[in-house]
Amino acid sequence: MEKFDLNKLEQGTAAWLRWRHNSLTATTAAIILGISPWRTGFDLWKEKVNEEPPKPTEPSFVQRKGIELEPKARALVSLLLDIDFPPALIENINHPFLRASLDGYHKESNTIIEIKYQGQEPHEKAESEGFIQPYYMAQLQFQLLITGAKKNIFCSFDGSTIHTVDVYPDEKYCVDLLDKLLSFWALVQNKTPPPLSDRDYKIIRDKDIKSLIDQWKILKVDIDNKIKLKKSLEDDITKRLDHNRVRCKNVRIYKVKRKGSIDYKQVPALMGLDLEEYRKPITEYFKFEVIKNEKSV
Repeated sequence: MEKFDLNKLEQGTAAWLRWRHNSLTATTAAIILGISPWRTGFDLWKEKVNEEPPKPTEPSFVQRKGIELEPKARALVSLLLDIDFPPALIENINHPFLRASLDGYHKESNTIIEIKYQGQEPHEKAESEGFIQPYYMAQLQFQLLITGAKKNIFCSFDGSTIHTVDVYPDEKYCVDLLDKLLSFWALVQNKTPPPLSDRDYKIIRDKDIKSLIDQWKILKVDIDNKIKLKKSLEDDITKRLDHNRVRCKNVRIYKVKRKGSIDYKQVPALMGLDLEEYRKPITEYFKFEVIKNEKSV
């Protein structure tokens, strides 16, 4: 495993990306626990078994705002608590592959800060209820686990105000988390994929099925093009009509009026009622779709 000098390693550099890639970091904790709304364990495993880190992707709006506002938020927390929290890179002593890029760490008090740019609702709930999203809590406990810190201060920032929530190590949570982290890393080292979740896609290798899917794709393109042409012709024809009901040979064209659907959520008598018992049984079917701008696998 490549050695890094954490005192010289700068966040955002190619070396820093390699350092993060050859490890499990705080942001992977929720994925490995299966509570990330964005990625699955199998997805993460595919990334980690590659020798090279993935190319950086364009950050989302929230990620971009978080990066831009982090120095301001760190300064506000430092003023609020009268403590300086410089960023820090950490490796666990017993398991060096467990690493974290801390937003701020005060060595003397052994305290971490984790800054999150959040929307209005979770930001207000952080102040009123001390609420932290479960996937963020996984990140906080991971940081406490690998550093041995006494406290992790969750800092919710909306660009102007900051709300803090003190988080302490949860022993039971951390024991379970460590067990899952070690098990997952063993799968990475052995190149053994983890079980697929309901959100994962298994890659088809069967040649016969792949041939059928290739035929389907060709047919779909042909049908889609014909549907577009059909719609274009219908629009061109209807623009030229001077009556709502016309006929040409065995083709009839007539205007249809359809009543709008009822928005039951707006019916006063139904507000607050649980209508689930009136819902029809779940129906299941396979949906076919072509992923745009993605190379075939």
